[in-house]
Amino acid sequence: MEDLTKYAHSPVHLAVLRRDYAALECIIASLPKLARAGEVTTEAESMAAELQAEEFSSMVDRRDVPGRETPLHIAVRLRDPISAEILMSSGADWSLQNENG
Repeated sequence: MEDLTKYAHSPVHLAVLRRDYAALECIIASLPKLARAGEVTTEAESMAAELQAEEFSSMVDRRDVPGRETPLHIAVRLRDPISAEILMSSGADWSLQNENG
């Protein structure tokens, strides 16, 4: 069993660890939507999209937890396909590595 206090600062990690799919979807729904290819046509739009992507990533791809695991790492480790699907469909970065590579 995970010590959830080590994840208290990361609501996305906690939702995955608790298998609280409603909370996970609610958190993700509250984040800025990532721009799709072709939607960004000006420099101002590009800068705004970059800020939105950073805000999104700071929640969904966060790694300041034990083992430097993202929420997606935890979903896979726990064999939780629902959390993994929610994270992947929202744009989680599957290429990030934890402290073990």
